Formats: sequence, C-alpha cells, structure tokens
Amino acid sequence: MKKNEISKPEDPYTGFADVFRNLETKVADLNNKLDLITNPSKQDELLTIDQVIKKLHISKRTFFAWKQKGLISCVQVGAKILIRQSAIEKLLDEHHS
Repeated sequence: MKKNEISKPEDPYTGFADVFRNLETKVADLNNKLDLITNPSKQDELLTIDQVIKKLHISKRTFFAWKQKGLISCVQVGAKILIRQSAIEKLLDEHHS
C-alpha cells in the first residue's frame, strides 16, 4: 500500500454468501426428505416383518435367516424393523426360478 492510500476495512460479511448458499442447500435436502416421509407414494412402501412373512408365506425364523444371510435388507427405525417393498421385489427377482 502506498503512503497516502486509505485502506478499506475488510468486508465483515465476506463468506456469508457461501454460508447462506450452503444452508439453502441443506434446507432443500431436508424438505425433500420430509416430502418423502410425508408422501409415501413417492417412496418404497415400508413393510413390517409380519406383513412380509404373510406376503411371502414364510415363517419368522425363515425371515431372520434370510436377513442374517443378507438376502433381504432392512431399515431399522428405533426398535422397529421395516423392509422396503423394493427389497422384497429384488429378493424375488434374484432367487425366484
């Protein structure tokens, strides 16, 4: 800087635009997730173990054996185990002859 130049103070808001853009993106992601939760038609239907065993005509023992072998994937929400409809369809596609 030259002797007679007046220095400008740094803009205290520098970087806030990036922070707000980041927050805006995160809020949009959360809105999309909330939309999926509140509108089940936009996602796979989640089934309980009882619904799956009735649908597939299998026992709970068979269900848990398949789960342990990794043949069927589950989602755990708290203490509840849920299975996506697409996981059932995938299982049937891969192992049904």
